[in-house]
Amino acid sequence: MQRASSLLASVRNATQILGPTVAGLLTASVGGGWAIAADAVSFLLAAACFARMSLPDLLPRTEGGPTMLGELREGWSYFSSQSWIWAVTSAFAVFNALNRGVWQILGPVIAHDTIGAEGWGLVLSARGAGALMASVVMVKLTVRRPMGPALASMSLGALPLILLGVGASTLWLAAAAFVAGVVAEFFTVVWETVNNTHIPERLLSRVGAHDEFWSSVPIPIGQLSTPFLAAFFGTAAVAVTGGGVAAVAMLVPLLVPSLRKIEINRNGD
Repeated sequence: MQRASSLLASVRNATQILGPTVAGLLTASVGGGWAIAADAVSFLLAAACFARMSLPDLLPRTEGGPTMLGELREGWSYFSSQSWIWAVTSAFAVFNALNRGVWQILGPVIAHDTIGAEGWGLVLSARGAGALMASVVMVKLTVRRPMGPALASMSLGALPLILLGVGASTLWLAAAAFVAGVVAEFFTVVWETVNNTHIPERLLSRVGAHDEFWSSVPIPIGQLSTPFLAAFFGTAAVAVTGGGVAAVAMLVPLLVPSLRKIEINRNGD
């Protein structure tokens, strides 16, 4: 299971290295409008690929079977009863709101006045390179009790926000982004493996839906509030404070004993 997750992540991360660099170069040379146009073309190519897929027919729902709301309630019942799941979801709700708000909204603004579009593209590519390296390593590496190291290392994922706020150079930002990519992918592979081996198979999609929903709901809140906070407190203060809070949020779930004891052996059990 872990090897499969790692291989899928490797393919995904390989595309995240070239894209940001090309986007930065296009923005610097011909303008941001053409960079967005190139991005739109990539979506059209993806749509063409999806159109060639042949999927088996879905089985119709049997009369008297469980409804969607019933399945959601069943997923919520399991999700809310497992402290190791909702603790991580809550931590990522905080992390995602701060990370997406600062990195995606303030990041380009700060970079425009410091390292430029080319430098920002290199920083984003460095993150993709780190994620790719981690996903390749995780094909072979197995940690017996992985959740502790995965969450502790994820606190380093907030380092780029702090360096962004203090006006670090391209080199330092790229190095921090590379580390952030490594730890983020390490956690992703571990989390997917733990979920697939410790949650009953019939509940996987239902529990996963709650995990994804509650960890993503705060993202637009963070993105909408960040510009107002930056206007009031300053971009540097918001970036540094957001990075610090995000780092602490990743460490809080480690207080849950059941989470630290979760094990994965080499057979994925």
